[in-house]
Amino acid sequence: MSEEALWTIEFQTASGWMNGGVVVLETGRAYGGDSQFYYVGEFNFGGPGIFGKVRVTHYQGPAPTAWGDSAVSFEVELSGAFSPDRSKIEGEIKRVTFPSTRFRMIMRERLP
Repeated sequence: MSEEALWTIEFQTASGWMNGGVVVLETGRAYGGDSQFYYVGEFNFGGPGIFGKVRVTHYQGPAPTAWGDSAVSFEVELSGAFSPDRSKIEGEIKRVTFPSTRFRMIMRERLP
């Protein structure tokens, strides 16, 4: 498995439901999005896991975020550990301005 790939991401939100999107991880950069937001940022692989900072920007549709507000753009940090075969990352995602609210995150490699 190659860590630089197309991944799907799922995460729990403040209201308890799961949300998800796609993320491409390539040469230290992260790009992706879902049906209402796009993501652009940076990441590092370190030892058994990943750490990243990503700017999330609203582009269409209802504006509520996973944190229950309607911010147009905000930064999140994600961190997680690889599964033994490195095809899955489990960890957490937090918004920089809401550091005490962390959501469970799962990323799965889809295309190398």
